[in-house]
Amino acid sequence: NRSGDAALCWPIAPAVPLAPVVDVDVPVRTLLAGATTEPATDDRVCGAVDLTSLDVQLLYFAPGSAAVPAVKKTLTVSVDTIGPEPPAAIHAAPAAGGVRVEWDPPRSAIVAANVYCDEPPGTRLGAGAVPTREVDARLRCAEVAGARATAAFVEKDGPVAVAVSAVDAFGNPGPLSESVSATPGEGEGEAGGCTTARAPVHGPGSLPAALAGALGAVVALRRRRVR
Repeated sequence: NRSGDAALCWPIAPAVPLAPVVDVDVPVRTLLAGATTEPATDDRVCGAVDLTSLDVQLLYFAPGSAAVPAVKKTLTVSVDTIGPEPPAAIHAAPAAGGVRVEWDPPRSAIVAANVYCDEPPGTRLGAGAVPTREVDARLRCAEVAGARATAAFVEKDGPVAVAVSAVDAFGNPGPLSESVSATPGEGEGEAGGCTTARAPVHGPGSLPAALAGALGAVVALRRRRVR
């Protein structure tokens, strides 16, 4: 805004070099902070702007001429600092060496989902809370990319509480889902749902008679066909 009582410019020099073509990086939080006269606290700037558009004008002033810009460029920038809604129907099932977590995808568009782990009952995984950087660094235990991410495997050796947060195209994490708890299994496969019993191992000469007879018949039949 370069006119009126609220005239405001953001000088970005001396970071901009003198070159025929210049790439200028302006943080989104800087744009949002300048789009209002309210105090630009991190909580307000980073957590209260739903998908919207801002018109940004970049001006270049030649040395010694600060009144009229030599070059100007107007851009429309899409801004979103609110993450998607949390996944629903969280389910955790025992799997070999860990836990398989499944959920229903959010109705809003996402690009990934993060799984967070805590010791049961998972008191640090408050449903509806947006993961902070500290929570992300300490408790994130799995991440799955994709617009239809609906499952993840968490490697654990003891009881665990898990919750899921979806991530949108702007990189915003959404609120945590309800947390659920599970205990890793011993015989289940990573895909979950199947348990297999290991067959007994027989040494030479100890094959059950019925099975040995059947194998002998198959071998004899194959020999006849070869001849």
